[in-house]
Formats: sequence, structure tokens, C-alpha cells
Amino acid sequence: MLKHLPLLKSRIIGPVSLLLSSLIVALLAGEWLLRMGLPVLPPAFLIYLHPVQKEAVPAVWQRIRKYNPWARGRKDDPVLGWTFEPDRLYEGRNEDGEAYSLRTTTAGFFTPDEPDPAKRQLVTLGDSFMSTFYVLEPLPWVLKRETGLPVFNLAVGGWGIEQYRLAFDRHARGRNVPLVAVFTFNNDITDVNNWRRWKASGAKTDFLTWIWKDNQGPEINSGNTWFDRHSTLWNYLRFSYEQFIKNRPDKDASSASATRFEAEHFFGGKEDGGFDLVFNSGYPFLHMEPEEFEEGGRYWPYMAAYFDALLKLKKSIEEAGGEMVLVWIPAKERVYIPLLPKDRYRNYVTTRSGRLDGLERALRKFAEKQKMSFLDLTDDLTRHASLGEKLYFTMDGHLNSLGNRVAGEVAGAFIRMLIKEKENE
Repeated sequence: MLKHLPLLKSRIIGPVSLLLSSLIVALLAGEWLLRMGLPVLPPAFLIYLHPVQKEAVPAVWQRIRKYNPWARGRKDDPVLGWTFEPDRLYEGRNEDGEAYSLRTTTAGFFTPDEPDPAKRQLVTLGDSFMSTFYVLEPLPWVLKRETGLPVFNLAVGGWGIEQYRLAFDRHARGRNVPLVAVFTFNNDITDVNNWRRWKASGAKTDFLTWIWKDNQGPEINSGNTWFDRHSTLWNYLRFSYEQFIKNRPDKDASSASATRFEAEHFFGGKEDGGFDLVFNSGYPFLHMEPEEFEEGGRYWPYMAAYFDALLKLKKSIEEAGGEMVLVWIPAKERVYIPLLPKDRYRNYVTTRSGRLDGLERALRKFAEKQKMSFLDLTDDLTRHASLGEKLYFTMDGHLNSLGNRVAGEVAGAFIRMLIKEKENE
């Protein structure tokens, strides 16, 4: 038996070595093919790809930018970060089935008017809530109707307070503007932090791409092994496995519902069937006590930067001879979650006190201290919501057509009152 052992070893080792060699060659070939084909691979995989590998292939980021629906339709701007694509017609149907059709100006804005600078006018500043082009009558158009003034709207989705100031200085300084209405939302608070960190980083990349890179979420492979950082094949295998686990038919439905809330149903006043709303559970006011938004609280560093940016904007407006009006637009969750039954309410609100008014309280104190005209739309929108009116889209977090009309009418009445007071001074 022993004399046949070398022959037996050779018969085993030979095929095993050949198999291993073939496997190594196949793996290397797969690695090479995936690397060569990176720019044309599915965007979902490119998003998942480890950041180290993304940085090594610039074409990957270009493909991700094209895929990113949030960045689509925007044009990079070296001063403002971005605007909408200029002189472009945006048309289609919104979530509620309503047809829309609106064109941007040559400067890349949705605005009712581009009035002569010498003509008395209202300038409005904001982000996506002031540039929701896919409703029947966007908020700036409602303001024009309610105030009787030409409205020059400088607003782009994703902008923050720093960009509002830069847009005012570039496009509205020197205009006949007694009042400048600044419409602000939750995201403006952290947008200030993002903008300042981008500026401080000295990054040569555009702001849109920098934000995407800086805010990479759980869908990104953030593994720390050599294979995670350097092997495209390994990333692809991990991606395929995680997709399989995520979408397998036998996946326990209860595990999915643990991290994702179902739509909440509300009964409408005139709508027999009522309506559904899907909420975002990540807003800080759902999980932090009101005191956390004031000095000394956990959220104060963000609030302090936000207030500092608002003061700089206020100063810029006043230097141009105008007065700043601050208008707070509440999130869908702030308006409708308080209308839920207590057991459903507590599925979203984790604070001990159960209170949600921290941001509004902090803003009101700030405005009073700075003697700034301030309108909080929360109470008015909540009153309409309590009557069974659907003011926001079901999935989209923005105000729908009715919400734009209600917010615009309330803000328009407030601005009319301020204009009258200035005329009587």
C-alpha cells in the first residue's frame, strides 16, 4: 500500500492544483472585468461600492451623480453650490395625479416674476418648499396673488441659509425690496453645518458631490478589510448577498416593520375615504426634549450655527435697505403626528414628555430677542389638518397643492399686515 502512496498523491495533488489555479485565474479575470466595467455597472452597486474604490475611479462618481434623483435637474454653481437647470421646462404629473408645467428662468429659478429692480417687489428666499414646481399653484405664486406685489423668488431644493444670503447678494441687492421673506424648514439647520464644513475642507469637488460623499448611509459598504477597500469582486459578491437577504421571499415581515413604519390613515372632512401619509421617523424633534434645542442642549451646536447664519442674512438684507421676515414651515410629521391616537403617536415620539415644540420654541425666542418679524405656520396648518384636510403629499414630505395654497394665504396675510404697518410708520 505504501509503495502506491506517491502515485496516489500525484493523482490527487495534480487535479487539486489545477482546480485551484483555474479558480485563481477565474477570480483574477472576474476582478479585472468588473474593474474595467465599473462605469457601466448598475448604479445601485456603484453606490454600495466601498468609498476607497469610488475615489479611485472618477467615472464612478459621475455615474452616481446622474443616477441620484435629488441632483438631477440641478446645475453646479461655484458661488451658490447649485441652481436648477436654467431655461428648462419641468412637466409631468405629481403624486396626487395633478398635471404640472413650469419653466425655470435663465438664472435657474422658479419665480412668478423677474421685475424691474426699481419696481417695488417682494423677494422670497427658501429651499424646496419654495420651489415645489409640481403643484397647481406654488407658494410664491400664492404670495403674489395675496400681497398684490411682484414676487421675485430665489429658492432651490437643498439650499441652506448661507446660500440664501449669497443668492440675495447676487440677485436681489439693489432692488426696491422693503421686505424679504425667508421661508425656513428643519433641514436648514443642518444645511448650515454642511455648507461650512464643505468650505472649511478646501475640497475641490463640487458641493453636490461632496454632500453625497459626506452623507453616505447604511447602503454603502463601509467594511474595513483589505478586500472591502480594494477588491471590486468582493464588493460585488457582498452586494449580491445583501440584496438576496434583503429581498428573499421568506424574509420575516415583522423584521421589516420594526424599522419601517406603514402609512397612517386619516379621515378627511369632505373626502369619504380619507387619505394616507407616510412619516419620516428621523427628525430630532421626535426624539429630543424641547430643552435640547436651546443653549446647553445636545442640539444647540447646530442651532447656534443656524442662528448665526440667520443673523448674517438679516444684516445683509438690512444693509440693502430691507427688512427680514422669517417664516417657519413645519414638517408633515410635526403637523399630523399629534393627530394620531396615543398608541400610534408613541410609535414615533420617544421623548419622555411627549412634546414636539422644541424647534418652534427656540425659533420664537430667537426672533423675539432679535426683534425680528416671525411667522410660525405650525398652528395654522395643524388647524386645517385637524379639519381633515390633506396638506402634504402621501410619500413626499412637501406641501401638496392645498398645502401650498393654505401656507401661501396665511403668509400672504401676515406680509400684507407688515407692509401696511411700514406704510403707516
